[in-house]
Amino acid sequence: MKRRTYYSKPRRKKKKRVFDANEYAIKKTVAQGMLDIALLASNASQLKYVLQFGPIHEFYTLLIALITISIILQLVLGMLCVIVGSLDVNRNENQQPARFYNNIIVLLIFIISIINIVISAFSIKHTTGPLIMMRLEYLHKSGRGGSAWRQRNSN
Repeated sequence: MKRRTYYSKPRRKKKKRVFDANEYAIKKTVAQGMLDIALLASNASQLKYVLQFGPIHEFYTLLIALITISIILQLVLGMLCVIVGSLDVNRNENQQPARFYNNIIVLLIFIISIINIVISAFSIKHTTGPLIMMRLEYLHKSGRGGSAWRQRNSN
């Protein structure tokens, strides 16, 4: 028998954990939900920027449509994640619906990814160059420009 010192802890045998499919499914669903929230925040930011920039951009309507579709699909995806997270996959009657919902989730993630790649390809770059000046001129011509801009450029 080994003598225990003040600083040593008794050794315990590690228990082998049995794979719990339900625990795995819950963790996977939570991870998908977190990624969905991050992408939703990104799309909301893109939508805000496109709306602030206005219809001066040649792909304005396309970007608004794609971002809106992406946000709607992400909301559907979030609801499906909640449904899958509530299913107990250890019960036989829940396994078939869980497989079906998981397949739908994978398909939606693929579609949302493609849409966001297209959004990135056509999106407006954050610049302080000619696009901003064009936007200011557009606002001035449409009468929506600020009075400070008019005073500065009236001379």
